[in-house]
Amino acid sequence: MKKKAIIIGCAVAVVAIAVLLVLGFMNSDANRASKILEQYFAEQTDREEALSINDYENTGIVTDEAALEGFEITLSDSVKLEKLYLFTAKAEPETKSQFIVDVQNETVYEKEVRKPLPNSTVKFYQSLVPGSKTVVITLEAENPQDYKVSYGGVELTFNPEFNAFVGDVLATTPEDLKPE
Repeated sequence: MKKKAIIIGCAVAVVAIAVLLVLGFMNSDANRASKILEQYFAEQTDREEALSINDYENTGIVTDEAALEGFEITLSDSVKLEKLYLFTAKAEPETKSQFIVDVQNETVYEKEVRKPLPNSTVKFYQSLVPGSKTVVITLEAENPQDYKVSYGGVELTFNPEFNAFVGDVLATTPEDLKPE
């Protein structure tokens, strides 16, 4: 009876140690992911605003390939889901970029998250550029310059003179698309 209790106790201890080791390895990858993202932020000198690891939280391992949409990650033998960590902004996550850190390859992928656009008016004009037309998008917003707007995959530029976003798109671009 005493031998049985000792054997069971040893088995429980071995399982507990194994669980702690696995959790320790997982935690070390999570810590590495934070360090890799922190280094990435420190190297970003061409951004309008400084990014800080303190403004982001690690929401865990990416377990679903659908979560990779918008990050331009190609899964391969060198990129494994269990080594990808998703970071989202602590404040205003609906308007701040998200980041995926590939711990194995020490790579950071960014997905820009845009503010949802308010109601808008879209007008088209003949462009001076052959094969193009000019699109002018006016937003019903107090500060329209705070938004990023694209039409048909083309990023438009805010023009304060018109208080609108302006740009040239291909002449074949449909005129019934929704601005993004």
